[in-house]
Amino acid sequence: MRVVLAILAWMAATPALAQVSALDLRADPVAIIEATINRRPVRLQVDPRMPDALTLNASAAQRLGVRNLPMVRARLVVDDASLLARLARPEVRFANGREKRAMALIFATDLVEGADGVIGPGALAYDVVTISFGQPRAAVRARTFTLADADMWFPTFALTPETSARVDFNLSASETIAQPARPARA
Repeated sequence: MRVVLAILAWMAATPALAQVSALDLRADPVAIIEATINRRPVRLQVDPRMPDALTLNASAAQRLGVRNLPMVRARLVVDDASLLARLARPEVRFANGREKRAMALIFATDLVEGADGVIGPGALAYDVVTISFGQPRAAVRARTFTLADADMWFPTFALTPETSARVDFNLSASETIAQPARPARA
C-alpha cells in the first residue's frame, strides 16, 4: 500500500503529467492579467512585443516591496532617447497557482497607465496563451499563429508560396503591422 501511495505522489508531482494551463485574454483595448508579487496584488498589461520579462511602474515596485539586484542597471534606448532602469527578479504568482521568476525593469517614473506594469507573454506561467482582439463578430475569421519561440511573439505566415510576412502585434495601437519577413540565410 505504501508503494502505491508513493507512486501516486510521485506521479502527481511529475511536471510531464501536470495539467496543461491555458490563459484566454481579450485585448479590449489591452489585455490585463491579475497576479501577485510578494503576496500583494498586481495588474499587468500583456504586451506581445515584450520578451519574457516585465516592467514595473516605480510606485508599484515600491508598493510591492520589489528588491533591486545589487550593482546592476539597464539602459533602454529608443531612437535618440534613453531611460535608465534598475533590475529585479521578483517571483510572480499567477491565477493558475503557478509561480515564475521574471526579469523586471523598474524605471524612475511610472510609465504605464491603468496597470502596475507590462509583462511579455513569455514571462507568463501558462502553457497556452490566447489573445483575442476586439469584439467577436460573425463575419470575422479567426487566425491562429503557432510560435517558433514562445518568448518571441512575432509570427510569420505565408502570403504566397514565395512571400511571407512577419506580424508585430501592438495591443495599445489601433493597427497591427505586417512586414515582409527576412529571407532565411543560406
